[in-house]
Parts: sequence; C-alpha cells; structure tokens
Amino acid sequence: MSCRRARQTPQKTKRYSRMKPKQILFTVLMLLLGWVAMQMLIRAREAKVRRPAPAVEVVVNTMVAKPGNLDTRVTAWGRVRTVADIELLSQAEGTVEGGDREFMPGARFERGAVLLKVDDRPVRLKLESARSDLLNSLTRTLPELEFDAPEDGPAMNAWLGDFDLRQTLKPLPEVSSRAERLLSQAGVIRLWNTARDLEIQLERHEIRAPFDCTVITANLRPGATARLGTNVGRLLNLETLEVEIQVAGSDLHLIRTGTVVDVRLPGTGEMLRGRVQRLGQRVDESTRTVPVYVRIADGNDRLLEGAFVEALFQGSRVDNALRIPTYTLSQENRVGLLVGGVLERRSVNVIHTEGDSVVIQGGLAAGDSLVLDLLQGVADGTRLRDAATPRPQPSSPEGARP
Repeated sequence: MSCRRARQTPQKTKRYSRMKPKQILFTVLMLLLGWVAMQMLIRAREAKVRRPAPAVEVVVNTMVAKPGNLDTRVTAWGRVRTVADIELLSQAEGTVEGGDREFMPGARFERGAVLLKVDDRPVRLKLESARSDLLNSLTRTLPELEFDAPEDGPAMNAWLGDFDLRQTLKPLPEVSSRAERLLSQAGVIRLWNTARDLEIQLERHEIRAPFDCTVITANLRPGATARLGTNVGRLLNLETLEVEIQVAGSDLHLIRTGTVVDVRLPGTGEMLRGRVQRLGQRVDESTRTVPVYVRIADGNDRLLEGAFVEALFQGSRVDNALRIPTYTLSQENRVGLLVGGVLERRSVNVIHTEGDSVVIQGGLAAGDSLVLDLLQGVADGTRLRDAATPRPQPSSPEGARP
C-alpha cells in the first residue's frame, strides 16, 4: 500500500514560461506603432513652432506734417533791476521844510515833484534887491541909450515894459555894440547876471525829483538843517527800470535787439509789453545762460525792483519748421512715421524746445504721417493702422449669409 501511495503523489516540476511567436509579433507591432505615433507628435509640434505668427497690427494716432514758416516762442525768467540810482546832495543851506509829500523810504515821486524845501527867505530878499537895482540902473540909462543908439531904443523899452520884480528875468535883447557899451558902463549887464545867479540859487532851495523815482534812503527830515553837500537821500530811478532775463545759450540765436517781450508780473499775472534793449556777451558757466535786458514801455509804476518775473519772447521766424509734442521724439532725435502701413523711424533736427513741444527743421516732408503715440518696444516695420481709418471687414464666403 505504501508503494501505491508513492506513485499517486504528484511530483512538483519547475516550468519555464515561454512566449509564443504570436505574442512576440504582437509586442513588436505595438512598439513600432508607439514609435510611429511619437514621431508624428514630434513633427506636429515642430511644425506648430515653425508656423509664422499672425501679423500684429498696432493702432496709432497720426498727424499730417505741414512744415512752414513758424514763429518761435522762448520762455525764461529774471529779475527787475534799475539802470541807475543816485545819491542826492543838498545845494543850499537852511532849515529843511516838507515837500509835496512826506519824504521817507518807499515814497514815490514823479519827475519835477518837490521832495524837500530849504528856507529860501535870505536868498529871496537878495534877489528882490538885485532886480530893483537892475530896474533903476536901466531906467537911468535908457534916455542916453535912445539918444546914442536910437535903433536899439524900441527893443529896450519893450523889455523894460515886461519887467516884473516877482518874475524870472528874461534875457536882455540883442543890441548894437554902441548900446552894449552904454549898458556895460551903467552896470546893467552886471546887475542882470547877479540877479540871474540869485534866481538859480533860489531854485536850488527846492529839491525836486530829477526823474520818476522812489526813495531808498531818506537822511533829512523837516526841521533839520541842510548844509552844502549834505546827503539828502538815495533815489531809485523808475524811468530806467528794466528786466534782466537769463536765457538759455541754446535759445539765444532766436532773440534779437528789438524783439517783443511779454513780461508776466508775479501775483497778479498781469502782462506788460517790452522790447529787448541789449544782449549779454558772456555765458554763465554754472547756469549756461546769457543775460538779456528788456525795457518795459509802460508800467514802471507796477514794477518792483528785485521782483522775479516770467518773460515770453516772440522769437525769430524759422523756415520749413514744424512744432510737435516732445514725447514723440526719441533720445536719438528720431520720430515715427506711418509709411505704407508700417512703422518707419526718421531722424530730425531739433532747433528749439518749448515746454511740452519741440520745433524741428528738416527730416519731414509735407504730407508725411507723423505718429503721435509713444511707441516703446515697437520695431521698425511693424504694421500700423491709423486710428482714424476704420478696420476693413473680412469678406463673406460666396453664398454665405452675411
């Protein structure tokens, strides 16, 4: 029985799995199909990368260039200054009296106005005595003059008839040499000169403004004593006020003597009209500016010495020029043009800058389309379309419903 059981027990044998030919063929076929699919995907991706990108069209604003004769404008700043201020000295002696208004710093006087008076009573008394002596001497000499020089008698009689002790002496009439000797011997000519000298001294007792002025310093007051050479005060000449404008050296070629200037006053903004009187001949090394001196025609009563003002010059006319916005200009002084539907950059000559705009000359012809937009990162040749031109609509296929 034991032997039978031994034969009935299954023996464990080691089996090795082997692929059949069909299975091998299927595996190879699948690998081949995978490789083909991978190659197709790679080629499709490469074709997609090499496919040209659709054309980009940039919409821009443009203006038509129309170069012509252009009046330039130059803006600069400066200060009001005076050409002359003087020290006023007394030419008379005596007690100081008041003038037309109080003499003090800041007071303004018109030409000929009385600043101060000096007591003139002593001189006035001497003048009246000299005129009286002249009248008596001429009255005594007139009969002799009419006898020796009858041709000069009527003229001397007429002068004597107009004589007034309280009026300024008139010049003696021209007479013959014979009459002149008689007048000299009688002392008439000497007395006339003496009286006239006293009249001049009397005029000096009234200290008058030599021009439209304002008082800077006042050293005399009513009640003080004036002596010859006493410093009365310092006067600022308002008739010679001018504006010293600092103009950039690069803009000086646009300004000439006689150029019209509008000066804007500080605070009120009022505009005063003036003209260029002189041009400086030296450039300031620190500011690169040149002084230009402007005389105001009317408005000295509104100008303050030392005030800071703005000046607008009507500069010279430039031929074949064009004014464009500053932002359309690159650092290389190039502008963008719309030429044949694409961007083209062209160099221009900048001759003047006016705030937010520049004046260019050359580089553009009449009819060129200047791009007014700031094109950063846009290369030459990029397709452009004017914003004023409507986008063309694509055509519908034949037979399709629009």
